[in-house]
Amino acid sequence: MYASPYVYQDNAQVTEMRWTGYAATFETRDPGVPFTGIRGGPTRYVDAYYGPTSATAATFPGKETVVPPPDFGPGLATAYDEARYLPVTRADYLRETRLYDGFRYGEAGFEALDSSPGIARVRTNGEYRLYLLSGSD
Repeated sequence: MYASPYVYQDNAQVTEMRWTGYAATFETRDPGVPFTGIRGGPTRYVDAYYGPTSATAATFPGKETVVPPPDFGPGLATAYDEARYLPVTRADYLRETRLYDGFRYGEAGFEALDSSPGIARVRTNGEYRLYLLSGSD
């Protein structure tokens, strides 16, 4: 008997807290607000939650959008014309600041998420944080 690929089991790569953070975000998100992400949008979580063929770029805006590294800092809120959701996990932070030593996304950029005007933290659970970037509108 083989395990079903549709049954979620947490592991070191995707913890239960990270999964529940994304799931809660998808359940309560404003469908008109696109996503963006560190090194990539929330594609894998969108596919896991909605199914790989259900959520397309048209039905889930920003599914594969990446934060431009030069914009990652205090000016991130106004780097986009419209509001955006930005999910950030502890793994994102550790990978970017420790493993890659801030090559694309530095520690100052992560600190700016909690201290810059126009960036609001709307969800957190210790492993997952969701920010709302106000946009330049």
